[in-house]
Amino acid sequence: MGTKQGKVLLSRQVVEMTRMKVENHLTTFPRLISSTDNTVETAEVRYVYQPMEGIYLLLVTNKQSNILEDLETLRLLAKLVPEYVQSLEEESICAAAFELIFAFDEVISLVCFFRLAISRLYPCTSSPISACSSFR
Repeated sequence: MGTKQGKVLLSRQVVEMTRMKVENHLTTFPRLISSTDNTVETAEVRYVYQPMEGIYLLLVTNKQSNILEDLETLRLLAKLVPEYVQSLEEESICAAAFELIFAFDEVISLVCFFRLAISRLYPCTSSPISACSSFR
């Protein structure tokens, strides 16, 4: 989560990455934002974001990830934020940072578990939707 000016309020990484690389991605993001889309791609990564008043909720993913799943994950994370913060102000977000991170971890863990379960059910396809359409 960060401000429109690029200040990082809270950050959680799920994959191994150097601190410098994480900071580079987070500082690059505000310059790439457009008002019409909620995704931006660079040569390395895809930024999937949701504006929330003066704050951005941001997922940085690789370009091979399933964008529909990424958008759904972002939607789930966005639903959690108002439950843990009293207002979308910097102070409120920073005060609830640990609770937000723990809640985000739970969502990410469940999403990863769900993706693994689906891949075991449909091993030759990338998603259950494509598997269903192949039977038609």
